[in-house]
Amino acid sequence: MNKQNKLFLAIFIVLIFVIGGEFIYYYSLQKPPTESSKKTKQTNPNTNKSPSSIAKKSNIERITTSLSKLNIAEVDFITNMVTMLAKKDNTTTSSILTNKIEGTLVQIDHKPGKIDRLNPYEELLLIKIEGRSDPLRVIYSKEELKNVSIIQEKSKKKFLFTDLKTGDKLLIEEKFDMKNFTPLSTTITKTN
Repeated sequence: MNKQNKLFLAIFIVLIFVIGGEFIYYYSLQKPPTESSKKTKQTNPNTNKSPSSIAKKSNIERITTSLSKLNIAEVDFITNMVTMLAKKDNTTTSSILTNKIEGTLVQIDHKPGKIDRLNPYEELLLIKIEGRSDPLRVIYSKEELKNVSIIQEKSKKKFLFTDLKTGDKLLIEEKFDMKNFTPLSTTITKTN
C-alpha cells in the first residue's frame, strides 16, 4: 500500500470516528420526555383555543367517525355538502342532517367518563345493529343531554336514561346542524 492510500485510509477512519461521535453526542442531548412534559404536550394544543372551537373540532371528529361507516357515494355527497357549507361566501341559511339508528341495547354506562381527551361523556350506549359485527358506540356529553328525549313508542311516555335496560330495542334519531357542526336534538324511542 503506498503512502497516498494509507493517508486516505487514515482520513477515512478519522471521519468515521468523528461522525460516530456526532451521532452519540446528538442522541445524548435528546432526553426522554418526563411525565410533566407529556402532560404539557397533551394540554398545550387547546390552551389558545376557545371552548367553542374545541367543541367544534370535537363535533367534526365525531361526524368524520360517523362518515367512515358509510359507503363511498354517501361520503362523497356529505363531503361536498360540508365543503360547500364551510365556504366563507356560503349563502346557505340552514342545513340539517338526520341520522336514524335502529338496534338492540347491549350495554349502557351511566357513569361519566371519557373516550379520549376530546370526548367526555355523561351517558354511553352500545347498540347491536343487525349486519354489524361490533356494537355501535353512542355517547352523549353533558351539553347534548339537554337535547335528548327518551320515549316509549306506543304510549309516548317519557323515560330517563336509567330506565333503559340491556335488550331494549331502540330507534335513535339524531339531528345535526351541518352549517354550525352542532347537534340539535336526539330522540331515543323504545320500540319494544
